[in-house]
Amino acid sequence: MKRKILIIGLVVVAMTLVMPVQAGILEQLFWDNVFDDTGDRTIDVSALKAFPDYPDAPIDWLDLDPAVGFATDRAQGDDYGSLIRGYFVGPVDGSVTIVVASDDASELWLSADENPVNLQLIAFETNFSNNLFGGARLDERSAKVEMVRGGIYYFELIHK
Repeated sequence: MKRKILIIGLVVVAMTLVMPVQAGILEQLFWDNVFDDTGDRTIDVSALKAFPDYPDAPIDWLDLDPAVGFATDRAQGDDYGSLIRGYFVGPVDGSVTIVVASDDASELWLSADENPVNLQLIAFETNFSNNLFGGARLDERSAKVEMVRGGIYYFELIHK
C-alpha cells in the first residue's frame, strides 16, 4: 500500500519560499517493522518513539524537495514509522496557523527558534485525515504559533 504524508499550511509555504536563503536541511528518515510492545500492528506514534533504533539508526532516508512540499511518494507499506525534520524561515511576523494531516497518526513538534531543545508538541493526528483544513479533530491537528519574519525554526514531524 502506498502512503503519503501531507503537511500543508504556512509551513509548506514557508519552505517553498525560503530555499534560496538556505534555511537548512529537510529530510525524512524511515524505520521498518515498527509494532507495539506486544508485537501487534499499530498506528500509535509512541510505538516508533519506543522502537530500539529510533531515532539514531534509520533504515533509509530521503532528502525532501520543499518545492513539492512534505508529501512523500515512497511505497513503504504499513508497519513503518518516519521522522521528517528540518529548518524553515518564518514567512511573516505574528500569529500563524499550522495544520497537520496524515495517514495514519502523527505528531508535529516545533521549536520557538532554531534549537531542537526547545521543541514543543503543537499539533497531532490520532488516526488519519485527508482533509487538511477541515474534518475531524481539526482542533488537535492545528495550532496558532507566533513567528518572526526571517526567524529560523526547527521542526519534527513523527509519523506512524
